[in-house]
Amino acid sequence: MAVYIVVRHPDAEQLWANSWVQGTCFIEAITTDAEVAGRCRDAQCADGYVYVHRLVHGESQATVVSKAKVRDVQKIDRTSFLVLFKDQVEVGHAPLRPAQQGDRSYIERSVD
Repeated sequence: MAVYIVVRHPDAEQLWANSWVQGTCFIEAITTDAEVAGRCRDAQCADGYVYVHRLVHGESQATVVSKAKVRDVQKIDRTSFLVLFKDQVEVGHAPLRPAQQGDRSYIERSVD
């Protein structure tokens, strides 16, 4: 099973600060809560990929845009974490399931 992080399209209103590699589907870093940070840390310890599930926005469909390894997880404050990524690969598949309201991450089999 794989970890999927759910992020908004870079052109959509953001609830968390995310950093995308301009002109690509790759994400450099996200800010998140303890639950997502823990899942990312678990993937890092297992040397596994985290899949990036980008939500629908305008004409852009919901897509698993890429997968990446976790480079680092850093605590920002009591409730916020910074997750940095590396070794990204474009995926470009439809998600295996839709993201539910409030989803920030989920566990599912690998899309690729």
